[in-house]
Amino acid sequence: MKRLAMAPRYDFSMELEVSAGAALLAEPARAAMLVALLDGRALPAGELARVAGISAQSASNHLNLLRHENMLQVEQQGRRRYYRLHRQEVAHAVESLAALAPRRQTRPPHGSAQSALCFARHCYSHLAGHLAVQILECMEREGFLNSQGEKWLTVTPQGQDWFKNFGLDDVLRERKHPKLACRCFDWTERRHHLGGRLGVAFFRRLIETGWLKPIRDSRAMRVTDVGRVQLELRLGIAIPSSI
Repeated sequence: MKRLAMAPRYDFSMELEVSAGAALLAEPARAAMLVALLDGRALPAGELARVAGISAQSASNHLNLLRHENMLQVEQQGRRRYYRLHRQEVAHAVESLAALAPRRQTRPPHGSAQSALCFARHCYSHLAGHLAVQILECMEREGFLNSQGEKWLTVTPQGQDWFKNFGLDDVLRERKHPKLACRCFDWTERRHHLGGRLGVAFFRRLIETGWLKPIRDSRAMRVTDVGRVQLELRLGIAIPSSI
């Protein structure tokens, strides 16, 4: 007697979680509020409502839902509530979904706010955009970082010297930390920039040294005059003064 093949068994729990997570991020107002929080700041409900273009009551409903789903956390300051992303994984999810969108055939006009965002911006707590991709590619080319699988990176002895000279002694003491350095997919470049604890510390140091300055009311960053000089001197990255 011929034995019938058994139907494959599926675990639908992951499918349901993917569907639920995507539904949360698919709503335009919620997506707008999450994008506004990608730079790591905590913002009040009123400002998030303005960003999303919705009423205060609608914003409150969306924010409560995002809190319930552990995408946001709230801080109470007197009578006001400030919202921030609950964890870095939320920022990665938002940027990853943006990276899955069809790529535009044309880049935004030079000098526009969108152009500045594409060149250099906050990615939660590290640097993203065209400049960040160039930096990581240079660090790998110069032998400061080595691949360890598709995602993770290790700091080489040459890299330890370079990062130490840049003032990152503290984070280098954690060089055996499993999440010290990794590739983070960049949604505008469709390539990788530096993430992990080293990426966070490196971005913070770029700001401390004055190489980068934030652009007001934006996630975009601008390269200062001293930053242009030092990026070319230390990493061989030439940035036109017009940017």
